[in-house]
Amino acid sequence: MTALTNASAADEASLTGLDEFFLGIESARRPTHWALVFELSTDGAEITADELTERIRERVATSGLFRLALSGTGRRAPRLVEAVDWDPARNVEICRTVGDEAGDALVERLMSEPLPRDRPLWRVVAVEQERPRRRRIVLAVHHCMSDGIAGAGFARLLADGDEAGLAHLDRYVDSDRFRWSSPGRAVVSRAARSFVASWRGARRSPGLAPLASGQRRVRTAAVPAVDFRASAVANGAGSADYLLVLVEESLRRAAEIAGLEPGPGRDGVRVLTPATLDPSLRHTGNAVSMTLVNLTLAPRSRVDALGEIRAQLVSATESGTQHAIPAVSALGAHLPWGLRKAASRRTVATIRPDIHVGLNPAYHSIRTVLGREVGSIRPVSPLLGNSLSVTSVLTGAELSVGITWDPVALGDFGADFAAALVHAVSVAS
Repeated sequence: MTALTNASAADEASLTGLDEFFLGIESARRPTHWALVFELSTDGAEITADELTERIRERVATSGLFRLALSGTGRRAPRLVEAVDWDPARNVEICRTVGDEAGDALVERLMSEPLPRDRPLWRVVAVEQERPRRRRIVLAVHHCMSDGIAGAGFARLLADGDEAGLAHLDRYVDSDRFRWSSPGRAVVSRAARSFVASWRGARRSPGLAPLASGQRRVRTAAVPAVDFRASAVANGAGSADYLLVLVEESLRRAAEIAGLEPGPGRDGVRVLTPATLDPSLRHTGNAVSMTLVNLTLAPRSRVDALGEIRAQLVSATESGTQHAIPAVSALGAHLPWGLRKAASRRTVATIRPDIHVGLNPAYHSIRTVLGREVGSIRPVSPLLGNSLSVTSVLTGAELSVGITWDPVALGDFGADFAAALVHAVSVAS
């Protein structure tokens, strides 16, 4: 059993309302951790448990961030505490599989199981696969510990380099935990009105099936960033609106395969899109909020789709829509933990998005891990209430995409959508 103590690292990094949101909505069928899948070169010897554990122990010693765990269960509000008498080897695992199907199933299992709460809320699993030969390391981190942007700090557990070589990751390890402060009543009121208007703008009935189980299916892909950006520019689009257009077209393709023909006024798709509250992109913890974009299953040209999507994104930015959810959360900050949990779950149930689509910029470069060249780093996101999610990371070298879905809720639709989107992104590049 891990001993816990109120050490200085925890005192300086107490949970915020944004952090608590991801704890409040978590359940057995709704794990709220994200993952980065490092695709590594298969040259050289297999990764051993001793080799990986030694690296993790070395890096855990460099920052209190990696030693933070939770205290408090049931009716008591969780608190960040520092784990002592804890062996980092408990958070490390080596797995060997045969075939892509078994390797992918292992990643899906990791995304289906909530992280244990009796130790720091992250996990590292190396997957050595035969026939075909493949090597992956999965880094899973609870969303209460970090959003996608600050998640680069946890990659410091793995990346090769000395202190100087890893300095580009320090902003995500040493910075203060992000804390939202109200921009003022006028801004919050405008943000709330904008969010509600977007929510009402989704013409749909009944929409995609909601989350129905803890099972997860995952598909990932990576394409050259220069080609994806060039295709976006050729279509008169930026990276974010272009990705949303490809998502809309892939949803339409999956609906066609399933024989779905939503009638007029019932063809809307409500999309939850992440928006950072930290323009400096220098924080630990969570600085992520959400805005809404509405897509449609009804046929329309790519030009029309881009124009409509871009208008919604611009409107959300100008209205400060990203402040709506943290403002609502702040209203219940002094309620008992049980009521705060209930409020978080009610928020998700009320918004009821069909799909989450996120594009995260990455301002770091990780070339090798344990001496093995990194081929790509692929993100995988949790399902927070929606049964389908697309998350992507855009670096200078590649666009990597992770698609997660609940197979019980979506059946073949999820796999058909994933195949269509991977094809669309590949063709675009």
